Amino acid sequence: MKGLITLLNAIGLKPNTARIIAILVTSNKALTLREICEATGYTKSRASELMKLLEASGLIEVNIVKKRAYYKAKIDELVKRVERHLEKLVEALEAAHHESGIRDFVEIASNIKAARKGGGFIDK
Repeated sequence: MKGLITLLNAIGLKPNTARIIAILVTSNKALTLREICEATGYTKSRASELMKLLEASGLIEVNIVKKRAYYKAKIDELVKRVERHLEKLVEALEAAHHESGIRDFVEIASNIKAARKGGGFIDK
């Protein structure tokens, strides 16, 4: 889970929200706020606050069943954000190559592009 949290931090999520998303992604089911609190150690009020932020950002979905909220990560949205991050990284690497002439930057960018096209970077 540490690698997933690192990835989520790299695309702009803060550690607390990245931790919750990682838990939701690795869970085999939607989780209640209570289960999220148990998994994170956060208080109910803190977890509730973070869940509202994640819902507003479009990274989780909430389903209400018998007055109980169940939270699930929106994997497609996470994949889109990682893809956008990779696009920006490729652009930065190509710009660094043009400014410096160092070939390694273009090779790294090409490898990222190839991995993305082949689906080898992210399993959906």
